[in-house]
Amino acid sequence: MEFEQISPPATHQVQSFPKLSVNDCEKVTLSTKSPTDRLLSPCSKQILVKKINAEGKKSSESGNIWAEEENFPQPYQSIILGSSSVKRKSVLERNGWSFTTASPDIDEKAIRDDDPLILPLLVAKAKASALTDRLTESILTPTILLTSDQIVLFKQEIREKPQIEEEAREFLSSYSNDTVSTVTAVTATHLPSGRQSSDVNIASVSFKLIPEETVETVLATAEVYSSAGALVIENEVLRGFIQHIEGDIDSLRGLPMRSTVRCIHAVTDIPVTIEDPTMPNTENKLDRR
Repeated sequence: MEFEQISPPATHQVQSFPKLSVNDCEKVTLSTKSPTDRLLSPCSKQILVKKINAEGKKSSESGNIWAEEENFPQPYQSIILGSSSVKRKSVLERNGWSFTTASPDIDEKAIRDDDPLILPLLVAKAKASALTDRLTESILTPTILLTSDQIVLFKQEIREKPQIEEEAREFLSSYSNDTVSTVTAVTATHLPSGRQSSDVNIASVSFKLIPEETVETVLATAEVYSSAGALVIENEVLRGFIQHIEGDIDSLRGLPMRSTVRCIHAVTDIPVTIEDPTMPNTENKLDRR
C-alpha cells in the first residue's frame, strides 16, 4: 500500500477539558433551538458541556456559511478512511489530505443504544474493530485508521439513514422552518499498535420554509438514502434554504475535522493508550454486541 509523501504540519497541542460538576452540566444547553439537549443522558450532557466550555460555540448565518470552513493540514502521512461515504471522502479531499479508503461492511442496525451520544460512538468503534482485524497484517508502515458514524436528532427522535422514499420525504419536510442536530462520532486507531482515541461532535442547522417541490427535487438524488436523517446540506438545492448553522459544517457533513485531528494526535503524539475522561466508556457495550 503506497501513500503520497506530505510535509509535516505545524505542531498541534492535544486539548484537555476542564472538570465540571453535575450542577454545571444541568445549567448548560447546546442551543436554544436544538433538540439535542433534551435527549442527552446525564453522562452525555456532562461530556457535551465540557466540550462547549473548552471550545466555545461556533455559528454561521446563511450568507457566509460556505466561506467560513476552516482548513486542517494533514497531521499524519498514512491515512485510511474506513468508510464508503462519499461525503466523508469529500471532506478529507477538501482539506487536501492523501488517503485510501476501506469499507467496514458491518451491520449497523445490530448496534443499538438509546443515548444519542453513545450510539454513533459504538458504531464508529465497531467499524474500527472490523477493519483492524482485516487490515493489521497487511499494514507495512504505521497508519491511522479513521472511522465515523452519524445520527440526526429532531424533536427528540433519533434518525438514521432513511430506508424508503416516503421516510426520506417525511424527514426532509419536517425540517422546514425548524432546527435539526447531528451527532457525529470519530474514532482514530493507530495501526499496528491498536492505540485508539474517539471524540463526539454536535452541530445544528436551521432551515427556512422548504417548498414541497424542493423536497421532491432533493429526493431524486441518491445521496439522500446514504445520509442520516436524509440531511444532505451539501445538496445545492437544499442548502439554499439554510438559515443558520451552529457548529462546524464538516461535522454536519459526517466528518468533523477538528475532532478528527484531535484524535489523530492523541494516538500519535503520545506513546501510550490514554483514556479520554470526557468520553463515555463503551468497551463493555461493544463486548456485548
